This record gives sequence, C-alpha cells and structure tokens, in this order.
Amino acid sequence: MIAAQTSTPQAAAGRPRAFIGPADLSLDALAAGLRPAGGGCVVSFLGTVRPTSEQGQVAFLDFEAYQPMALDKMEELIDRAKATFPDLIDARLAHRTGRLQVGENIVAVAVAAGHREEGFAAARWLIDRLKEEVPIWKKEVTGAGGTWKEVRHPHP
Repeated sequence: MIAAQTSTPQAAAGRPRAFIGPADLSLDALAAGLRPAGGGCVVSFLGTVRPTSEQGQVAFLDFEAYQPMALDKMEELIDRAKATFPDLIDARLAHRTGRLQVGENIVAVAVAAGHREEGFAAARWLIDRLKEEVPIWKKEVTGAGGTWKEVRHPHP
C-alpha cells in the first residue's frame, strides 16, 4: 500500500504529498497523513478500473508515466489548489502505473479542509487537473484491441 510517508520510494524527494507507482492505493493511509493538519474534514476520492467502456468489455488498463515530471506536476497541483481554495489545509495525490485489472484502484485524492464544501470542491479540482495535466498515459484493452486514451477535459 502507498502511504503518506517520506520513506515511501514513490514519493517526490522531500515532498511526501504525491505518489506514483505500481503499489496499490490506500485512502486510509493517505487520509491519515492529513489528520494532524487539524481541519474540519478529510474528503477523499478513489478511482477504479471500470468493467466497460465505449469499446465494450474492458480486459485491463495499462498506465505509464514519466515519474519525475509526474511527481513534480502533482506537487504543483497541490500548491495551486492551496492557492485556489483558501480553506484547503493540505492534500495528497496518488496514481498507479502498470497493468490494472477491472475493479482495481487507479488514482486517489485526499484533502484536508476547514469545511466540507471547500474540501469537496478542492478534491474535484485536483482530480480534474491531474487527469488533464499530469504526464500519465492510459491504454485501454478490450476484446476489440488496445487504444491509448486521450485526456478528457472535465465538465465545467
């Protein structure tokens, strides 16, 4: 499990807020790293591999990333979120790489905020920006073959 600790090898050097790699994700571990922040809430999101897509039944997904740039970008997103949402205390982002089967965890977001409204807004903002801006690529494999998926821009 990826936990919010500086000793985690997938964390950016000296910055344990962003994680990337093949290890499974734990929302409890991410949120535990935020609890000492003293906020009024911790909001989390966990994305998983869906069983179907526009192309049919999903066999598996392959994720690749340019890790150094991805970790730096994830850290930057957390800093931008803190500047955008004044009530946001801190956040954690984690994304898996490698081959993932249907039902497996892909991405996790956890935020600590003074109030739930700001916490939910910040978590949504972070997952949307992560999908748009972080250099992580997804190949979806179905019975019809494999397709590298383009970034989908979030709804306004």
